[in-house]
Amino acid sequence: MQYMAPWVPAFTNAVTRQLESNQLPFITCSFATVDSNGSPRVRTCIYRGFVFDDKKTNVITLTTDIRMEKYEHLTSNPKFETCFWFPTTNEQFRISGNAKILTTSNTETFSQELGEYPLVSPTALKQYSSSLDLSNHENHHNSIHDLKPSAQEWEAELKNKWESLSRNLKSSFRKPDPGSVLTPEKQKLLDSISRGVDGSNEIDGTKNFGLVLLLPENVDYVNLNGHQSRYKHDRVDEDQWDETEICP
Repeated sequence: MQYMAPWVPAFTNAVTRQLESNQLPFITCSFATVDSNGSPRVRTCIYRGFVFDDKKTNVITLTTDIRMEKYEHLTSNPKFETCFWFPTTNEQFRISGNAKILTTSNTETFSQELGEYPLVSPTALKQYSSSLDLSNHENHHNSIHDLKPSAQEWEAELKNKWESLSRNLKSSFRKPDPGSVLTPEKQKLLDSISRGVDGSNEIDGTKNFGLVLLLPENVDYVNLNGHQSRYKHDRVDEDQWDETEICP
């Protein structure tokens, strides 16, 4: 089964409050990876909600172009840390763990790539919820936990996240390799893409599209309002978490 981590309600509330403030129409975070030399690399990313739009998964998603360096970093070393700061509520969440990247080429094997992380098929969860027999809850729990998301469910999730992107952002996945030297030919292609006359279709960018799943292990939550507080959350066993109050 999947159980919501104790830090998630505060996080989702902060997201909602920040969006309601109308300061920006999206939520950003600082996302750090480790390069091949062991050096940290950080960039700003946009929060894309929880995987399967289900906060009980505890798994936050970001998007990436798989030609970017963070794809190379995470495939070599999945360790990450990300930091969300919400100025409207004066709250900060530092989340660390392992990240996995879903692409059009690994939907068949992605559940295996997640290892023992407790993600359950959303279809199985719906069936479980509608037919739950409380007298047999333990057996249901054990059987449902073994039902990982299918390749079809991962394909649907990738498609849903792709379709949620703006037209302009989708076009960026058809541009020349990020970070490559700008040549006259590449400049011409960029101009053609910006005018919508490059001769390609929107769907052509999906081959470079990746969905980053952040599998959290540790969360440091700070609330700087009034009586300031700080909590350290550590995943200790599958979907079980320890919560410790520490000095702000």
